[in-house]
Amino acid sequence: MQEQVNTLPLRRLSLSVASMFSTSPLFTTLDIAQVITHLEILDGWVLWTVTIGIKKLTQLTHLSLALNLQLSCPEHLQKILNHCSNLKVLILRSPENQNDVNTWFKVHDIHDVRIVWTDESSWWDWFSPSRNHRNTWDCGEDVVAWRRRMKGAYQDIQHIEC
Repeated sequence: MQEQVNTLPLRRLSLSVASMFSTSPLFTTLDIAQVITHLEILDGWVLWTVTIGIKKLTQLTHLSLALNLQLSCPEHLQKILNHCSNLKVLILRSPENQNDVNTWFKVHDIHDVRIVWTDESSWWDWFSPSRNHRNTWDCGEDVVAWRRRMKGAYQDIQHIEC
């Protein structure tokens, strides 16, 4: 399977690591992992115990991960933010309410303009067939651009809806 995946001319990828790599979640060792710029990982466990080497994917500009306020490890999230130097947007998907999400970030002292939170409602529509409809990556970029214009002056993680 790895040979077939490595030959795909992809820059954007949405995947379930557990479904593709049932024996070993070593997606980051594939050649294709080194050229992906936009990566959505559907597995909810990625921030629980290991980050499956995401921090080594320094070419990533856009990343989307599931956030579980009870199980996600803030240290893993911080490692990704620190090591992925080209990362422009980190979209965190969580069904939790905005107050709980903001409290989690404050308790763990995580403040980064690149983090954008969304509940599970808007991340289904990555690539709309309508020209006027923006995808979730674009919406995340808008939030980050606004924060940068405001020189990082924001209090809470912002929720996006596209």
